[in-house]
Amino acid sequence: MNTEPKIYKSNCLLILPARGGSKRIHEKNITPILNTPMIEWPLHELAKYWTPEKVLISTDSNQIASIAKKRGIETPYRRPPELADDHTGIIDVLEDALSWFEQAENRKIDYVAVVYPTAILFQQEKMDLAFSLLNQQIDCDLVFSITTFPFPIQRALRKDENYLHMIKPENYHVRSQDLEETFHDAGQFYVYRAEAVRQKLDLTTTKAAGVVLNRSEVIDIDTPEDLDVAQNLLKISNKRIHDLNWSF
Repeated sequence: MNTEPKIYKSNCLLILPARGGSKRIHEKNITPILNTPMIEWPLHELAKYWTPEKVLISTDSNQIASIAKKRGIETPYRRPPELADDHTGIIDVLEDALSWFEQAENRKIDYVAVVYPTAILFQQEKMDLAFSLLNQQIDCDLVFSITTFPFPIQRALRKDENYLHMIKPENYHVRSQDLEETFHDAGQFYVYRAEAVRQKLDLTTTKAAGVVLNRSEVIDIDTPEDLDVAQNLLKISNKRIHDLNWSF
């Protein structure tokens, strides 16, 4: 039996952007991690809280669509080829998927939630916090997962042909604890007001807030080496898909 938190009784669409192509890791979104296609890890967590009709897979891949169908999610929407290249921004992908869904369902959506297929350590309760923040801050249009930089970026270096140079040399003698804490996108989830997606607003054009994740809960999977780290993190977290039953 599916047990959706109260907030999801709102008019919300969940989108997983999962294109088929990837240059650095071939078919990254379905690359096996602990013998399970990558996209199934976040899907397994989402299946405990969401019903299939609220989930839209934005993909151009028949193989990804087939995996989603095995997990109870139909994929009548297919991402247009012009939105499936290496240069298309995520907001364009979301706007197209939202527009298609609203036309197909003949209704307007209030919220758009986004979870990446690579978010293997995704936890639904963290996205619950994002929804709560969005509802508390009425002038906020976007809340997403963030985490801290492991080293003060104010001491970053750049490299020319022969030597290293501090980008901000005035910070050389400043103690680490006296430098401002900085954050970056954790690449797990995003919660938008739907109107922000319709207007194609993003972090540079709207007010946004963040849910801070511990760095141990975050892995950016872009290289083969990242896959090894991801597998180790899953082993440490003791997450096992076969230990749980799908709600779908």
